[in-house]
Amino acid sequence: MKHTEIGRVLSLADFLIQPGTADEFNEYRLPSKVPEFFAMGRPVVVPQTNVGRFVQHGVHAWVLPKVDALGIVQTIIHFRKDPALVQRLSEGALNFYAQNFDWEKSARTLEGFYRLIVDGAAKSGEGPPPPGERTRADVSL
Repeated sequence: MKHTEIGRVLSLADFLIQPGTADEFNEYRLPSKVPEFFAMGRPVVVPQTNVGRFVQHGVHAWVLPKVDALGIVQTIIHFRKDPALVQRLSEGALNFYAQNFDWEKSARTLEGFYRLIVDGAAKSGEGPPPPGERTRADVSL
């Protein structure tokens, strides 16, 4: 499937679920599908690890200690009984996406971070020399 078709396929889902559990494997990774899940404006179910530590349970996503078959079934039953919760989670997912995964916002933040580093290095004299200016390393003895 082409990546351009993923949004259409995800839009067919009532809920988007990232299975897993809090362990070393999951703690420091962010599966690429998770930001796409939040962007879809559907309730997102995540384990209490990686991004699950940064969302507000019941507002941005539904966070479970372990997202396994039983937890998924229980969560879907709960969602089907509470349309207001589903609506709140849908809106919360979009808000979380806008605050944390929006490409333009992330690019501006990253650019500001790099500028801070470059400006700090230039002020301390540790930055690269201006174009065309030689350094000691360029001078052969």
